[in-house]
Amino acid sequence: MRETTPRQLLVTEFLLVAMALIWGLNFAVMKYGTTMLEPLAFNGVRLTVGAIALLAIVAGRHQRRMSWADIRA
Repeated sequence: MRETTPRQLLVTEFLLVAMALIWGLNFAVMKYGTTMLEPLAFNGVRLTVGAIALLAIVAGRHQRRMSWADIRA
């Protein structure tokens, strides 16, 4: 088992705090967003932004790509 460095612990703690902030702000953002847009349109925008963010994260990681057989499955 590998030893955990203080830097790794700090990054983990930061990411946990960021996750709590995102979850905590979610209700307020959803309430405000649905007053600006119809709920279906707001969800479309929200899912599009989320998909783009996830694709950027995946593109930024340098890992072995999935095979087409796995993607089709």
